Amino acid sequence: VVTGRNGLARAEAAGIGLGIAVVTIDSDVSAFAAQGTTIDGIDADADGHGDGDLKIVAALDSESKTLGFAGAAGGFIGLGSAVSVVTDTSDVRALLGARVNGSGAVEQGTSGSHAHVGDSVGFANVTVSAESVRTLRVATGAGGISLGAGLGIAVTVAKISGATDALIGNCASIGTDGHEVGNVTVEASGEAYVKPYKDGDPMGIALAGGSTKPSVPNDLL
Repeated sequence: VVTGRNGLARAEAAGIGLGIAVVTIDSDVSAFAAQGTTIDGIDADADGHGDGDLKIVAALDSESKTLGFAGAAGGFIGLGSAVSVVTDTSDVRALLGARVNGSGAVEQGTSGSHAHVGDSVGFANVTVSAESVRTLRVATGAGGISLGAGLGIAVTVAKISGATDALIGNCASIGTDGHEVGNVTVEASGEAYVKPYKDGDPMGIALAGGSTKPSVPNDLL
C-alpha cells in the first residue's frame, strides 16, 4: 500500500501558492524457469508416469492512495492550487523457458538453449499463471474564501499501465514419448480499478473548483 498526500492553503492580502506531487509505482513481479533449465517430475508410485504438478505463478495485489487538497483565503485576492499525479506501471510475468533480464525485457530460448520439462519423468499438469489486481484510490478537494476573490484548485491524475503476461518461451519442450504431461495451462488475468480515497466517498470535492481524471488503458478493461 502506497499513500501520498499533497496539500496547500494560503491566507493573505494577495498570494499565489502551488504544490505538486508526482508518484510513480513500478513494482514488477516475475516468476520464471529460464531457458536452458531442465525440470523433471517424480514418479512416486512407480507406474511410469509423473506425479504432481509444476506451477509457475506470479501475482500482484496492490493498492495506492493519493490525496490532493488546495485552499485559499484572502482579504483581497488569493490563489492556491495542488496537483497530484500517480502512475502505476508495474509488470507481472510468469514465464517458462524465458526470463526477465536486468532491463525488464523478456528473453526467450533458442533451439540451442531452451527449457526441458518432463524429459525423463513427466508431470500430471503444468501451469503458467500471471495475475494482477491493482487499485488506485484518489481524492481531490479545493476551496476558496475571500472578501475580494478566492480560488482553490486541486487536480489528481491517476493512470494504470503495465503488462500482465504468462508465456511459454520459444523452443521449450514439455514431455517426451513415454514421459507425457497431462494438461498444460497458460493463463493471465489483470484487473485495474480507480476508486475513491475511502469507499463511499466522492473522488472530487470542491468548494471553488476541483477535478479528478482517472485513466485506465483499453487493454485492461
